[in-house]
Amino acid sequence: AARLTPQGAARAARGMEMHPADVEGPFPAVSPAAHVRLIDPSGELLAMAQVTAAGLLHPVVVLV
Repeated sequence: AARLTPQGAARAARGMEMHPADVEGPFPAVSPAAHVRLIDPSGELLAMAQVTAAGLLHPVVVLV
């Protein structure tokens, strides 16, 4: 799981790719095509993201 900054949560809600600056703490190091839970600043599940070939997180299911 990746806990998002307020700016990262806003980006995820719009389906935009997540960069390391959008995540609080270390950026998830997972293999491409893996899925990562995106957690908003209040601790709620905001989205499910897929890791891109470039290593970024792209929301594929947004729950807002």
